[in-house]
Amino acid sequence: METNKKIINIRMRRVGAAIIDWYLSTMLASTSVTLFSHHLGPIDSQTFSLMNYSMNRALFIGIYAIIVGIIYYVIIPKVLFLGQTIGKRIFKIKVIQQNDTDIKWSTLFKREILGSTLLEGGITVTGTYLRQLLAYLIGFSFKYLMYFAYIITILSIVFAYIKPDTLMFHDVISKTKVVRK
Repeated sequence: METNKKIINIRMRRVGAAIIDWYLSTMLASTSVTLFSHHLGPIDSQTFSLMNYSMNRALFIGIYAIIVGIIYYVIIPKVLFLGQTIGKRIFKIKVIQQNDTDIKWSTLFKREILGSTLLEGGITVTGTYLRQLLAYLIGFSFKYLMYFAYIITILSIVFAYIKPDTLMFHDVISKTKVVRK
């Protein structure tokens, strides 16, 4: 029974941390849109589509969002908070290697950029802008990439709730886990 309480506790902490991290990273990554959106009129969902901008502006907005994502999800957790984003710090959880050692740069990059952003990234603004940028540059429909990301994200969440160790796909790929700090 105690183990079930620990699992539920970690899951709830992960959800709370994810909400805070999603909000903060989205606000930071979206600041470039507000600089260039004045010509589009009132801000709505179309304001955040790179297809509404010139190539130079789309590149700037997309690259800016990706850099913000790297800073927020890789550099801050490695340099400032030892395995914690701001949300994880607030909820007193952190990411470590599955062998219980502190997270390495390469592992954090694999977890956050390859796993969370590229593979799962259905709900992160960094992943959204990365897919939009790719679609813009190669002329592929963003809609299909977006749906694929949503499906993978949902499957990863379900996977974490089915597995007693609460690992998501990005944890499995990078051989990490989230623990109480």
